[in-house]
Amino acid sequence: MTHPKVAIIGAGASGLCTIKECLAAGLEVVCFEQDVGLGGLWSLHSGKKSTHSSVYQSTICNTSKEYAIFILIISMTGFSDFPFPDEWPIYLPSDLIGKYLEMYAEHFGLIDHIKFNRTVSSVAMHIDENGNHTGKWVLVVENSNKRGAGLKRKEDSLDHIKESKERGRKMVFDQVIVSTGHVSLCRLMYSTRSQTFQNLRVLSCFRVKRCIQIHM
Repeated sequence: MTHPKVAIIGAGASGLCTIKECLAAGLEVVCFEQDVGLGGLWSLHSGKKSTHSSVYQSTICNTSKEYAIFILIISMTGFSDFPFPDEWPIYLPSDLIGKYLEMYAEHFGLIDHIKFNRTVSSVAMHIDENGNHTGKWVLVVENSNKRGAGLKRKEDSLDHIKESKERGRKMVFDQVIVSTGHVSLCRLMYSTRSQTFQNLRVLSCFRVKRCIQIHM
């Protein structure tokens, strides 16, 4: 029996639990993560070379890991089937959130299904020779570190990968799940014209370095 092939874009918190549930449903799963490690917003692996935004290293989660109802301790922030270690603090710093997601992925055997340093640059309907949508989807996947060079690792040579004359490679899947989140890209206030603002300042939560003044 052939199992449906599912592409999952993003190996953050939502992507990881999606991989787990798809595997439990008997689907063939490939997850594409553009960074060098999993965790998404909570990934601090690549520092200045990161391909997406991440939380500050000093960030502390503003929701507690658990709460109590009478004599019951209920998991709040974590996954219901994988509680946080008891010895961890109630309000978790960003590095422990990232570690927790890595522990989750290792516990459920998800890492083998993730292709790191892979950017999905395009998702389109798969069209047959008669111009009809087959119900499948075509992904163009590129190496995040060398865009346009294609995929060279042996483990990427799946039977549903097709060579493309375009940059990257075309991969055909039965289903696509986008788990990139809504804060995967930085939203910077600076622009190429920022030098025209004479009184541009930056505010910090703990220390006011400068002030921002915007004249309309």
